[in-house]
Amino acid sequence: MKKFLLVGLMLLSSVSLAACGGNSSKSNSANSASSSSKVVVKSERADFNNLKFGDLHKKAAGGTTLAAAKKQFGKPSTTTESKINDIAVQNVTWTNIDKQADAKIVLSFTNDKAFGAQLINYNAKRKNTIDLKQFNTVKKGDKVSKATDKFGLADEVTQTLIDGQKALTETYTSGVKGNDASFVIVAANDKITHTSQTNMK
Repeated sequence: MKKFLLVGLMLLSSVSLAACGGNSSKSNSANSASSSSKVVVKSERADFNNLKFGDLHKKAAGGTTLAAAKKQFGKPSTTTESKINDIAVQNVTWTNIDKQADAKIVLSFTNDKAFGAQLINYNAKRKNTIDLKQFNTVKKGDKVSKATDKFGLADEVTQTLIDGQKALTETYTSGVKGNDASFVIVAANDKITHTSQTNMK
């Protein structure tokens, strides 16, 4: 089982403005239109967080489809094919995520459904700095949601669902107190199994 998880993890190595309104000969219609403008923000990072995954060994049933991913993220940059335990796998890569030149999303599919994903080189925007004291409040056995609620979304993510095991590794690099500081949270089936940090203060 651990071998399956390791292989899976290794394999995974715009703002739009909508204005509602129009011209009318009636003054009350014009007033209504002028007050109905709104801004809709599209975030590919948020779309990544909403992906669904199926189990590799169950044809990834219930996972986000390749067609849906293309609708969300657009035309992929590259697609490669491989096998895990004789199961055909497609690794599909999108670049320039949220207009960040180095940021990438890599989704792994079987049967045209996702069983794994990786977010690489993303730079999350944080309102507050995360320090060592805050980091130490998250412990082994805690739910992953505790870390997300406290720290926000991670800059890098690797996630797979293989043989009934949800494996997750999250890396935080932006807004972390300390010179070149970062920290990592590892989880299995939504519970934290390991944490580590580098240069945090």
